[in-house]
Amino acid sequence: MQGSRNTTGTHRAAGRSQHFLERRAIACALMLVGLFAALAGSTSAGAYTRARSHDNAPGVATSASDSQRPSDRPAAPVSRPAPSSRPKTPPPIAKAPGALNSEPAPALDPRRRNCARSPRVCGYPDASTTGVTPGTVLKKSGCVDAHNTNQVIENITITGCTIEVDARNVTIRNVKVVIDAPETWAIVIRPGASATIDHVDISGVDAEHHSVEYGVLSFSNKPVTVSHANLHNCADCIQGEYITATDNYIHDIGGPPDAHVDGIQCDGNDGCHLTATHNTVVASAIAIALYGDFGTPTDSTISNNLVGGGSFTLYAGTEKSTNIHITNNRITRTIHPKGGLFGPLAYYYPNPGNTFTGNIWDDTGKPVPG
Repeated sequence: MQGSRNTTGTHRAAGRSQHFLERRAIACALMLVGLFAALAGSTSAGAYTRARSHDNAPGVATSASDSQRPSDRPAAPVSRPAPSSRPKTPPPIAKAPGALNSEPAPALDPRRRNCARSPRVCGYPDASTTGVTPGTVLKKSGCVDAHNTNQVIENITITGCTIEVDARNVTIRNVKVVIDAPETWAIVIRPGASATIDHVDISGVDAEHHSVEYGVLSFSNKPVTVSHANLHNCADCIQGEYITATDNYIHDIGGPPDAHVDGIQCDGNDGCHLTATHNTVVASAIAIALYGDFGTPTDSTISNNLVGGGSFTLYAGTEKSTNIHITNNRITRTIHPKGGLFGPLAYYYPNPGNTFTGNIWDDTGKPVPG
C-alpha cells in the first residue's frame, strides 16, 4: 500500500493474492461512492479535495505496479488546524509512557476540547516544542554520513543532501535538513544500523513537487528512536520497523499529486514493532499506519497522540495482527468530519492482546468507537 518505491529497493511482490485483488475492487467502488458524496456536498470543508483509492478505502491491496508511484493515492493536505486562544482550564494532560507493554497511559481529560487548534495548550507537541533546540547555533554543512559506531552528528544545517546511517548507536541531534527530494529521503537508516534522532527539523522545500518523500526511513531491524522532531513537507514522514516515535510534530504532509502520504508508518516487513506515543500528527491521508504490505504487524503501541486523517486516522494492521495497543488517543475531525472519509479506524481486530480503549474525539471528548 505504501512507501516502498523503486528508490527504496523493496519492490511490491508481483503476485498479490486474489483475496486482496477482490478487496481492491471493493475499495475502489467505495472510493467512488465517497467521491460522489463529496461532490454532492455531503462532506464538509474539512474533507480533502481529491479522493484516491489506496488509503481511502478499507482493505485495499497492492500489486507489482504500486512500486511505480500509483496515481490514485491521497492528496496533499487541504485543511490545517487554526490557532485559537489559550483555554483557562483544566491543566495539561499527562504524557504516556513511551515503552511497549508499559503501564497504560493516563486517561485523557474529556473537558479538553479542540486541542488540534493549539496543541501545546493541551500538552501536545507543536512547532514551539520540537525541532532544533532554541538557542542552538547551527553551522552550514555539506553532505554527512554516519559510518562509525557511536558517531554524533549535531548542530548543523544541511541543504540538498541526505544523511546515510550504516553504523550502530548513531546520534543525530539539533540538525536541520531541507531537501528537494520527492522520491527519496532526508535521513536513511541502513540494515543493521541503529540511531537516536532528537530535536531535528526535516522538510522538503514545499509540500508538493519539491517535497521530500521520507523524512526518516529505516531499513533496519535495530532500534531507531525519533523524538522532538518537526517534520513537514514530507510524504511519508517516518517509516520503518522497530521505531519509537515520541513527542514529534508532523504536519503539512504532502507531495506531488500522485504521492502516497502518511505521518508515521510501518509495512510489516519485520512485524512493525512500532511505538508511537505523544505525537501530534495531522495528515491528509492516514496519521499513523500499521500496514501489512510485507508481513503481519504485531507488538505495536499507538498511545496518547493527537491525530487526524483524511481517509482514516489510524490503520491498525491486518486480521492476523496481535498485541496492537491503541489507547488514549485524541482524534481531531479538522481534516474530515468523520475522522476520515471511511471513519477514524481501519483494520482493527479484537485478536489476542489487542486493545482499543480510552480514545476520544478532540471536539467533544466523547469516546471513539473501536
